Amino acid sequence: MPLVLALLLTLTAAPNGEQRARARLVHSRGQLAYAQGDLNRAKASFARATTLDPAFIEPWYWLGITCERLGDLPGAEKALLRAVESGGEPTGPVLKLLGSVQVRLKKFTWAMRSLSGARELLPLDRDVMLLLAYCLVHMEEYEDAAKLLSVVLKKGDADQRARARVLLGILNYRTKKLARARMLIARGDRFPGLRDRLLSLIMRKELGLRRGYGGTVSLSLGFDSNPALNADPDR
Repeated sequence: MPLVLALLLTLTAAPNGEQRARARLVHSRGQLAYAQGDLNRAKASFARATTLDPAFIEPWYWLGITCERLGDLPGAEKALLRAVESGGEPTGPVLKLLGSVQVRLKKFTWAMRSLSGARELLPLDRDVMLLLAYCLVHMEEYEDAAKLLSVVLKKGDADQRARARVLLGILNYRTKKLARARMLIARGDRFPGLRDRLLSLIMRKELGLRRGYGGTVSLSLGFDSNPALNADPDR
């Protein structure tokens, strides 16, 4: 009897054909709203589509994208996780976006898992490498981070190389290779505010002075994120 009851409940909860069709219609309306730049209306449509047919994966992904663009990072993570866990093989772009969101939420262990999966599917994506390297620096896995950054410096575009150079400079600062750090960070013309703050930290360290900025530097390197990195090697 319990098994029969469970089956009946499952059948009752499953969306019927009309609900599935309506979910797809509402999802299409969400995509149209998204294309028109009406993100709030798009978010409402995607959320409604997931309610009508929770097994329909595509609106979960688009809900995650829309939440991310609106700055609702917890909502974006929740929707993207549902897209990943709803069945089928997750795509590289889904895992990449999920990992980027988790970096901004400072969930570095979870971000590593998402980004490692993204890298398997997108082995040549330099932005995935940069995000992974950022996580590794934060987790003090400096050797692995340096390997990834070396690849980006050799094969990335100009913007990716600039971000990798600054991140490698921070890595060298944290491993007390101050001259190397200064040389790398001094070339960070794309990030003048961050460059100047880091150079000040390095100078104070070389002169044997105490912390200049409390040891924490805001790191905004174009990952669509702005996490914070403790830049004090003596912490």
